[in-house]
Amino acid sequence: MNKLTVDIFISSLEDIEMAKYQILSVLKQYSKLFHQNKIYPYLAELIETGYILAKMVEQKPDLGNTSWDDLIQINLENTSEKYDSIFLTADELNEFFNLVNWALPLIEEIVDEGKIIYDFVEENIDILHENSVDGAQEKGYFIIPDNKYDILNVYYFELRDQITGQRQYHQLDTTHIDTLSKVEASKQSFSELIKNYVFEPDKPAFYFRTELDFPFAETLLPIVKRKLTEKIAVF
Repeated sequence: MNKLTVDIFISSLEDIEMAKYQILSVLKQYSKLFHQNKIYPYLAELIETGYILAKMVEQKPDLGNTSWDDLIQINLENTSEKYDSIFLTADELNEFFNLVNWALPLIEEIVDEGKIIYDFVEENIDILHENSVDGAQEKGYFIIPDNKYDILNVYYFELRDQITGQRQYHQLDTTHIDTLSKVEASKQSFSELIKNYVFEPDKPAFYFRTELDFPFAETLLPIVKRKLTEKIAVF
């Protein structure tokens, strides 16, 4: 699908009505995905673009003493895929911010749809901690069901600290280890599952329990990774 980016707003200034049509079309695609309970990576994309646009409005240059045909440089570093900066006339800049102000409430509305799904899923996933060990928790295993296909997925995880610019954050890398049917798994206790599928007894293991059958790759797995990151980052 097409992503909503700052570039769409910049490249469409010659025809504002066409720009609005294009933006509405892209937002409709996001809304459709959310109605299918698919939120990754779409919700994060939309939140980021909305944040960037809101920041640009907040930092809008003063046009009080500017002629409509004067060129004004706009710094787009880290906000645009195509441009580091652009030059717009005051008239074009005014059109740009009118377009952004028109779009921001629409973006916020679609973001709220995605957040409702995210919150619902997060509230309906429980974490069971097994094979608890002393010391570092940054490497280990977790098991998560894919109820749509009646299977359990076993993953190895490793939590890493990442730095981008001045921002430091946690990144959870995962590797799929195995898949087993829920019918077969039901014959074993959680402790037995851990014993059979966790290959390093000195590593922590987690089981994520949920009755939801939402899309696995686009929703369940990303939210599980977020929950796990938040849990082990505080150990």
